[in-house]
Amino acid sequence: MNKFLPLFFFSLFSIFSYAAEIKINGLYFSLDKYRKTAEITYRGETPYSYKGEYKDVIDIPSKVSYKGTEYKVISIDECAFLGCEELLSVNIPNSVGYIGDSAFKNCINLMSVHFTNSVRTIGAMAFCNTKYLNAIHFKGTIYDYCTILMKSSISTAYDLFINGEKLLNLRIPDELESVNPYLFAGSNIVSLYIPYSINNIYDAAFANCKRLKEVKISSGVKYISYNAFYGNDSLKMVDFLGDLKDWCNIIFANDRANPTFCTHSLYISHQKIDVLNIPENVKEIKHYAFVNTDITEINLGSSVVSFMSTAIDGCTKLKKIVCKSYMPPAVYDHFQLDSDQLYLYVPKEVLLMYFDHPFWGKFTNITPIMEQESVWEE
Repeated sequence: MNKFLPLFFFSLFSIFSYAAEIKINGLYFSLDKYRKTAEITYRGETPYSYKGEYKDVIDIPSKVSYKGTEYKVISIDECAFLGCEELLSVNIPNSVGYIGDSAFKNCINLMSVHFTNSVRTIGAMAFCNTKYLNAIHFKGTIYDYCTILMKSSISTAYDLFINGEKLLNLRIPDELESVNPYLFAGSNIVSLYIPYSINNIYDAAFANCKRLKEVKISSGVKYISYNAFYGNDSLKMVDFLGDLKDWCNIIFANDRANPTFCTHSLYISHQKIDVLNIPENVKEIKHYAFVNTDITEINLGSSVVSFMSTAIDGCTKLKKIVCKSYMPPAVYDHFQLDSDQLYLYVPKEVLLMYFDHPFWGKFTNITPIMEQESVWEE
């Protein structure tokens, strides 16, 4: 007997165990007769077959009955509510674990969504173009919320309620090691604390939090992904609860990954940094490390062997760089600052090496370190 035949018949059985969309109490479901589960879906062969099937307030049931059989509602199909322009609010029961891609896309008048900690995944663009969505009500703990996998942001400028309480001051739970993508993007939080347990902050986790004013980041963070803090126009303070060496060890995926892109300043353990004194045990100045900050001076220790020029993109107040290394640090990428307006101080013994360097040699004002004080005072 062909060993693939049982698999074939099982797959065939699984396919026919699904019923086409069936209307039950005004909602459309796909039923899995084998697993006794149901998925709320759209009417017709495609999401565009009919328009605006759902409107006003929708209460999705946790179970439905059809021809004497009970089915547990476990998911919302992709595009299930696509383009339902008269839909105002939806209540998702604690049986649903998955919200599909574009499930509520173009529900332009949707104002509130209620769901529970049973939801584990929210698909891409699930709430795209829902500009009036201003309230997300979540039943569960903040830890439960932080473990949801989101494939895109929910909305912009929305209030997040955890068990009925509006979330303003967010502290990421210590039990977590990372912050999932898009989790709080667009939310109206005003302060953020990231504990030592967090190693990674993923894509756009806190993007477009227009009311966010203060961020405290513990020294356990090692990687911050793309656009994690993009668009936080009200952000005034980033306080890193560690030392400068720890900050220099963070990898930023792009400039908007670094919250200093918005604040234009950096605090290290509550002290504002105007002059950067890079510790001797730091070997590399990584991409975007001090982007857009208002630092005026950088002192590079002799241990620095590479310097990513993007580290100081947008540092328009920077006037002085002191490089103590006897071997000019390798420099990568472009350089946005005006090297004619910067003073570069290097060891006098290797002055010519810096003059001949393809990057450092572009500086007009290169001066031996021993003369820096008198020259700078002038």
